[in-house]
Amino acid sequence: PSVLALCLLTLEVETLKSLELFEIALRVQKHSKVNDADLLYWRELVSKCLADYSSPECCKPVHRKLVWIVSRRTAQNLHNSYYSVPELPTIPEYGCINESESEDSCEDMSSGEDSLSSSPP
Repeated sequence: PSVLALCLLTLEVETLKSLELFEIALRVQKHSKVNDADLLYWRELVSKCLADYSSPECCKPVHRKLVWIVSRRTAQNLHNSYYSVPELPTIPEYGCINESESEDSCEDMSSGEDSLSSSPP
């Protein structure tokens, strides 16, 4: 866990271009006893993962309804309690919003959260 945290910290410090923060990150690395080779190896992997996550392809909604696969017994229990469960608000995914896009474009990604494999009566 400390290597992952250190990777994230050093990548953020790199984007901020702060010499003071870089020195602090080096002290944290020494204190955590993480060698340079391990840090560079994992930092490259984390950087690639973050780049993939922030790519435009990652933010494209799938336009499919989410389907819950449940057992017959669970489905029967859901039928009885389906209308007693309060509706939960959708959590917007702000990480995929570009300046040219509106907030609504990413909220479509959560479409279908109330879809079940067995629909209520």
